[in-house]
Amino acid sequence: APYRPDYLNDLHGWSVRQYAMTQNMVGGFYTSAIGFGWNTELLKKKKLPEPKCWSDVIKPIYKGEVEISHPASSGTAYTILAGLVQMMGEDAAFEYMKALHKNVTQYTRSGTAQAPNVAKGEVAVGISFIFGFDGWRHNKYPVATVAPCEGTSCEIG
Repeated sequence: APYRPDYLNDLHGWSVRQYAMTQNMVGGFYTSAIGFGWNTELLKKKKLPEPKCWSDVIKPIYKGEVEISHPASSGTAYTILAGLVQMMGEDAAFEYMKALHKNVTQYTRSGTAQAPNVAKGEVAVGISFIFGFDGWRHNKYPVATVAPCEGTSCEIG
């Protein structure tokens, strides 16, 4: 059934347009972008550069330093994979994932596991929604973030 929330006019313009386009059947109220989060102290200790691009995290220097969730159990990882397919094309995206696999230390079931693991220094680099890492950074953990230079995927919640 159509629903028009009382707070509709307080939302971003894109959200208000989404409600209008669907005759008040669907509406998002936040967006989240995929990116990298890293532990600044751990990268410094290991003398690793900050990853800025998708092409960075597949470099051999990050072997065993990257954590990502698994797309069979995590909507976050599915968003990552779908975004790579949209940006690179299917074959290139799966070749990219094979290259990334060489650097992955752990595939988590949850797409939110990377942020606390990065913040606590259990892994150097995580790939997930940026907002998760930023929460830890705002709580004074040694975490920095970036959206990949080639582009990224996002969700509307």
